Parts: sequence; structure tokens; C-alpha cells
Amino acid sequence: MKKPITTFCLALLGLSGFAQVTRTAVKDTLNTQEKYTVLKSNPNIRQGKYTLYDRPTGKILTTGFYTDNKKTGTWRDYNYKDRVIAEGEYKDDQKVGEWKYYDDLWRLSDIYDFNRKILTYHRATHADSVRIYQVPRGKDTLSVRLDRPPIYLGGDALMYRNLQYNLPYPSDAQRRKISAKVVISFTVDENGNTRDYQVYQSARNDLNQAAIKAIKLIQNAWVPGVLHGKNVPVVLHLPIAFKVDD
Repeated sequence: MKKPITTFCLALLGLSGFAQVTRTAVKDTLNTQEKYTVLKSNPNIRQGKYTLYDRPTGKILTTGFYTDNKKTGTWRDYNYKDRVIAEGEYKDDQKVGEWKYYDDLWRLSDIYDFNRKILTYHRATHADSVRIYQVPRGKDTLSVRLDRPPIYLGGDALMYRNLQYNLPYPSDAQRRKISAKVVISFTVDENGNTRDYQVYQSARNDLNQAAIKAIKLIQNAWVPGVLHGKNVPVVLHLPIAFKVDD
């Protein structure tokens, strides 16, 4: 009987020692708060649970885990109704396997396989079949209906959430309480990369540049549009609103 008791005690000591390795860290910005665990021996190394909050409301935006400062395991993004809008696995800081994306009603909208780099499911909408898109062809531009438009993985909810938290509001415009809308046009090419950023509807120059900067920060989450079964470049127009609350 002594041997099992000794083994059990050693196991407790091991767990106790492991629990002392990390501590909780908090990082605040104007709109968000990050809570995560770091190594006590090196606070620059994230290790363990991670949570991103909307700072004004306290709502959870993202949950996940880190191992040796790399994203790992299951990660989820949430909308403001506390519903999951994106979920999947990370390995060594890279998305792997099938990621699932949901709309605001928590209906499955897209599945993307990051191992094979293909969209395996898309729930078509009415807008997909009737909207006219611009497709650049050399010096010409075609106006056509697509087999499938470019898709931002996570949908409008995640795209505008990311834009909101990455949008730099110029200090002079904030001080003057200037509200305006800027529309930026850009191209999602055959590989899902974004390029050719232009101001389609202008406001002040500093607001124009801030809008372009914000859109560039969300450039790595696009699936290209498809026409006649082939990936094609497509021009999109994205409105960005600047508004100062009273």
C-alpha cells in the first residue's frame, strides 16, 4: 500500500509545481481587453488560456489557448449576441483542418479546409445569385453575375468587428467631432489576396487613409470569387463609417 501512496503524493507535487509556472496577464486598449497566462520565468511567452473581451461591454470576443507562445487547440470568435461565428483548430500558430463559420443567426455559412486550402461548403444567399460584380480583364472590366462572390471567412459580422477594432480614428477628426463615411474599393484577386486600394467615396484625406489602413489589416481572410468555374479577380466596395459619440 505504501507504493501507491508515494506515487500519488509525487503526482500532486508535480501538479503543484506546474501550477506555479504561469501567471495571468492583462493588456488593455481603448476598445478591447486581453487576458492570458504567461510564464513566470518569461512574461513574453504566452502559455495557456487566452480570452479577448470587448472592453466597454465585457462581452467575450475570442477564446483560445497558447503553447510556447503559439496558438494551439480550439479557437472561437463570438458576435455581440454571444454566438459563435468562427471556430477551428490551431497548430503551431497556424490554422489547420476545417474551420466553420456561422452567420448572426448561428446558421452554418462556410467551411474552409486550411490543410487543402479550399472552401468545402458555402451556403448560397439570394444576393449571391442576383448581385452584379466587376471583374477586371486586362484593360476592360466586365459587369457580371458570379458563380460565387469573394467570401470573407467569418462573414460581415467578423469582418466589421475586425475593422472596428483596427480602425485608427485620426486625432484631429476626433477632436473636431467629425463624422463621415468613406467607401474604399479594392480587388480580391484569384488567390484571395487584396490589392488596388482606392478611395471610391471620399471624406477628409486623413479619414480616407485611415480607412485604407484598416482594410489592409484584414486582407488575409478572403476566398476568391468564381466565374464559370474558375477563380477571378473581383472589385469590391466597402463603406467605413467614422462617428464620434456625444
